[in-house]
Amino acid sequence: MWAIDDTKKSYQKLIAATDELVKSQFMEQFGYPKGNPKGIPIMRIGEFGTVKGGKRLPKGESYADHITAHPYVRVIDMINHSVNIPELVYLTPSTHEKIARYTISSKDVYISIAGTIGQVGAIPDSIDGANLTENAAKIVLNKEAPVDRDYLIWYLSLPAGAEQIEEKTMRTTQPKLALYRIEEIEVLVPKIDEQRRFAEFVRQSDKSKLLLQNKYEKINQDRRLLTCLMKTTQLSR
Repeated sequence: MWAIDDTKKSYQKLIAATDELVKSQFMEQFGYPKGNPKGIPIMRIGEFGTVKGGKRLPKGESYADHITAHPYVRVIDMINHSVNIPELVYLTPSTHEKIARYTISSKDVYISIAGTIGQVGAIPDSIDGANLTENAAKIVLNKEAPVDRDYLIWYLSLPAGAEQIEEKTMRTTQPKLALYRIEEIEVLVPKIDEQRRFAEFVRQSDKSKLLLQNKYEKINQDRRLLTCLMKTTQLSR
């Protein structure tokens, strides 16, 4: 049992190390945004994109009881900068029609604005055009935007962006991030090839992190099974 616990701690350290590695890589490539020592251009999100909100279900409407052509993305579905497809809910064609303008493209960036604030990511191509909850917004990049979608996702996830999201969140009984506040967030905008190189680095790091997390969960399962077997053995004596 001690060996399992030691292994768990080792994996926890490795998982934390992947997060630190991404932060270090960002600092090495671009420096800290507030001081901007490398003199990289800075733009507000509203200068290269448009922020639009999602929509709640119309009064009296509910989710469909089967899979349809109209998935509805909630904050709870936003995971690992993507969407947890198996847990999605769906709308009937008639319900979708009532909120048809409040959809999200796979080219957009989602950001949660209520509940768990600051989750960012993109939906997969397979659910392009899904309806979006009122507790999230989408950042629609302009046609000639000098910002790569995936770079923006990682930027907003790292302290450079996350700290601004925290600062701009309205502190009330129910905290919320206003759409116009998102447009005010400042982003370092290096050359597009550098953005894509960083985004690819993070993608590879995320793959490694996911593998570590899966192994960590397997160790947890083994530990629970071993504990259960030990208890059963003690009771049978």
